[in-house]
Amino acid sequence: PRTLGLLADPQALPVVKVPVQVHRERKATGAEGDKLMLNEQVTTTRADTGQELAGYPKTNKGLVIDRRNSEYLDGTEDGRTGGFGLPFHVDKNKSYQVYVSAARAPLEAKYVATETVQGLELYVFKVDVKDRPMGAHPDLKLPLVLDSAITLRAEPMSGRVVDIEDHATTVSVLHPQRGKLPLFISDVELTDATVAGQIEEGKSDRTVLLWLGAYMPWIFVGLGIVLAVGGATGFAWAMKPKVRAASSPQQPPYSA
Repeated sequence: PRTLGLLADPQALPVVKVPVQVHRERKATGAEGDKLMLNEQVTTTRADTGQELAGYPKTNKGLVIDRRNSEYLDGTEDGRTGGFGLPFHVDKNKSYQVYVSAARAPLEAKYVATETVQGLELYVFKVDVKDRPMGAHPDLKLPLVLDSAITLRAEPMSGRVVDIEDHATTVSVLHPQRGKLPLFISDVELTDATVAGQIEEGKSDRTVLLWLGAYMPWIFVGLGIVLAVGGATGFAWAMKPKVRAASSPQQPPYSA
């Protein structure tokens, strides 16, 4: 009814702002080779009353992720494709297809800047689309379009996204006489506590990867040299008694 009224007289029904709290929890449930299975539960409640937001019931979905590149694989519920996030060793010269729930599809994220937040270097990627077709409204049979401007900040070595800002995602219906009329406007950002926690996790990820990818090989090379020198020294000491026995005047070098 509200949509029909909006189409009849857009000025009579101003956009209603509803403060919400979105809680997303993901847990690993198994692994098979490069496949990682996750369970994702999302709860959307009104921030002012704590009640479930009408039209946004709790979801419980199974996800299948490629651990090599963080992309969704077959078996993921609701047919998601594209990137679950960003891969290891993010390349600022590449763009990435990241799944956006409002679009129900992956959208292109492009590198725009490098920032340092709380001592952690981050790559900033942006999703910027205008009038992206989204099929037709199920009741009105009019075309839907998406406008979206999303900012992602990620730790480049691990690909961990530590912050997301989405202040302009809008789903609109295209009316033949009245033009583009917004049906849904999203203004979403992570809480300060979430961002702080993600930054600390990003620092931890970077430290681990530095040890595994940079320091550990040199440690093993050093150990290899030590073992090789130790082995050669041991071999030389083992050979000395034989050499002395061969040159001893009391015992011939060869005996029957």
